[in-house]
Amino acid sequence: MAKSAHPSPALEEFLASLYVDPIARARFLASPEAEASRAELSEEECLKLKDIDRTGLEMASRSFAHKRASTRMASVSAGSSWWLTIVKKISR
Repeated sequence: MAKSAHPSPALEEFLASLYVDPIARARFLASPEAEASRAELSEEECLKLKDIDRTGLEMASRSFAHKRASTRMASVSAGSSWWLTIVKKISR
């Protein structure tokens, strides 16, 4: 039977943690196979991860962090303007 081209849910979760958690990413970059094994990934997944594009991982992590920060700022701004509108109406 042919293997699925889709990553396992465990691998997806592990990769997501690498993108958003700088401490997990640092541990992984220091010892890729050990961290992948600790996450209970398959032997094949562990071996593949040791050859991960480290520069790409860091760039993607920074990009995702920037997007999360932008989204938070937009939410805060939207919330603030909503609140200011109410305060102005009450103050009249």
